[in-house]
Amino acid sequence: MKRILGPLAIAVALGAALTTAPAAAAAPEAVAAHQIRAKAAGVWTGTVAVPDGTVQVTMSFHPNGTVCLVEPPPGPDGGAEGSGTWTRTGPATFSFRVTERFFDGSGATVASLRATHRATLQGANAFTTVGKASYYDPAGNVLATFATSSSMKRTQQAPTPSCP
Repeated sequence: MKRILGPLAIAVALGAALTTAPAAAAAPEAVAAHQIRAKAAGVWTGTVAVPDGTVQVTMSFHPNGTVCLVEPPPGPDGGAEGSGTWTRTGPATFSFRVTERFFDGSGATVASLRATHRATLQGANAFTTVGKASYYDPAGNVLATFATSSSMKRTQQAPTPSCP
């Protein structure tokens, strides 16, 4: 299970299902939304805490509100793929939700994860999160639900060209 929880943590660190400012919001709110998107967009690397330790992850946040898992890449024995959405929730905060699929060497799904995180920017090039994740078997039955957190550093201002 430790091998599967590693990619699970990646998913926890990823994704977003957030609310956006209403269309009738004042101009300063629109500026704030643009600024937070500019601040969060890019490639980030760091650690995600899971029940059995931490996992190193790299993810890419795009200005259009999408997020994807960049590393670790899948190998011949399988791997993980994940993506989700993110949105601003305040002047220096955002949330994200991600869904991740874990697969074996044949490509068959062996588990999946759904996670949500609340992130706080720590200056221009770092953020921390707290969140919750649920881990599922291939049939969709919950195997575990747990609290998680992450600490990320920006490694690139521009996001990856597209999600893998």
